Amino acid sequence: PVSPSFNERTDAMSSETDTRNRINRTIGAQLHFARLYVGLSLQELSNKADITADQLQGYEEGWGDIPVATVYQIAKALNISPANFMLGLSAYAL
Repeated sequence: PVSPSFNERTDAMSSETDTRNRINRTIGAQLHFARLYVGLSLQELSNKADITADQLQGYEEGWGDIPVATVYQIAKALNISPANFMLGLSAYAL
């Protein structure tokens, strides 16, 4: 079998990165919406979830992966199911 070319491997990695970024942005948007719906400021939620406001803002903006344990901390602080943050992800065929 012929191994994939450099360009094919690079394209595949780029596609995976694009999908990952879209997933992070989708989860971040859901987190942001949930925070506003509950009526908490960034600082209030970060205090309740025991993370920094900068971390929370980064997650809301989709910068970087959010650890599963942090998803649970935030969901608990918002008194919602962690599944709420996953709404819309089916579009990415996970």
